[in-house]
Amino acid sequence: MKDLTRHRHKVLVTDDEEYVRNTIKRALRAIEDCVIVTASNSTEARRILETQDDVEVLISDQKMPGDSGVDLLSWVKLNRPDVVTIMLTGYADLETAMKAINEGQVFKFLTKPWEKDNLVDVVSQAIDVYHKMKEAKRLLKERNEEARRIIEELEATYPGITKVERDEAGRIILDGVE
Repeated sequence: MKDLTRHRHKVLVTDDEEYVRNTIKRALRAIEDCVIVTASNSTEARRILETQDDVEVLISDQKMPGDSGVDLLSWVKLNRPDVVTIMLTGYADLETAMKAINEGQVFKFLTKPWEKDNLVDVVSQAIDVYHKMKEAKRLLKERNEEARRIIEELEATYPGITKVERDEAGRIILDGVE
């Protein structure tokens, strides 16, 4: 019987060439509990990302009809910053790599043809980074809630302790100090 509590990792593969999508799907079977969804263009990928909030990693080709991979990664950066992105292209050039890194905050940049083991390693690393970022956000939220609770307790015990008065120049005014 399958363990239903186990987490499944969702990877979105976007490439206009079906054989590339299928080859990547086959390669990523090596990653345990990895679910692969595919899109043939940026528009389809955006639709998936807008409706499926459990996508952890996006692999995108650069050259596709319509929007480029860099355009898609830039959209992901603004709308789904939690998704870890990988650029895959057969047309590696410095300008494309720089745009992917600077505009789309790409995690890794891979060229076609790729080594299967390298692809699997890179996607595994991306999944790991996704979960580390998610845990870091959870811990930060927890710490912020704890700090807010402590401040509320201090304010309840010592009314006004968290209020700071400033003069016109922005300097803190201390009671009784000239």
